[in-house]
Amino acid sequence: MTRYSRRKFIQGLLTAPVLLALSKGCASSVSPINSTPTPSPWQLGIGEDPARFLAEVKSDPLVKTIAQALSPQFLSGWLNSFDHKQGDLSFWQEWHKQGLLSNWFQQGYTLQVITWEDDTKLPTGEYYQALMKNMRQARQIIKQQLPNAWVAPSWGGWIVTFDDPAKGAGLSMIPPFGEFMQQMDGIAFQSMRPKLTGEYNSELRGPDPGNPAQILQCCQVFSDYHKSLMVSHYEPAIKALHPNGGQANTVTEDFLIMMRPEWLKTVTRLGLDKISLMH
Repeated sequence: MTRYSRRKFIQGLLTAPVLLALSKGCASSVSPINSTPTPSPWQLGIGEDPARFLAEVKSDPLVKTIAQALSPQFLSGWLNSFDHKQGDLSFWQEWHKQGLLSNWFQQGYTLQVITWEDDTKLPTGEYYQALMKNMRQARQIIKQQLPNAWVAPSWGGWIVTFDDPAKGAGLSMIPPFGEFMQQMDGIAFQSMRPKLTGEYNSELRGPDPGNPAQILQCCQVFSDYHKSLMVSHYEPAIKALHPNGGQANTVTEDFLIMMRPEWLKTVTRLGLDKISLMH
């Protein structure tokens, strides 16, 4: 498997007009970074840490070039649990104290806030009802402060890749959330497959479907419940220290597939209108 250095990966990505073609294929126009974005059918976002990303845009010419080509309309930031009970607001409080949040808005960006907590030990069944009740209440509170906010649950993209009716897992887990998802502003899902499309996957004992196919399958499944869909974070393990390795070429191959007119036309028809690139 060919491995790329970060610099070679970015240079190769710019040589092939993959991301720019994707942006033009999904949007009516492309605006330069730090300018007010023009309306478009698709919204493109980037990052896990808005402050770090914008700092790298200023300090690293390669990151600046990528940012200008992508012209993201929104910045993504994470709000994680630090003790499995409470959210860690420290980053957001510091950004607010420094005036960064208002500064980002003045630059024309909107913000995507992704929340996560470790719920692997929580029970299922009746817990689903409590979860949905809490999320409805959270949406109500958010909408009182921000009427135009887009609030959605985010699924692991792998949920559509298998089914286990006996355990209520995989595809069988989705229908119990159907009415709830229809009441939200849309449905989000992530895609984090590190392997190339068709690359051998020892866990599957066969070729990996890849991110483009998983995203398409998510759109096909979730479009039955809502017509506003989002890839909440696309993260195919490109970080060098990621436990799954650093196959940056997965990104290039993924976008070569996702820039194909038939792929774009299909997912757009199904309702995909927002995508966030995590790294």
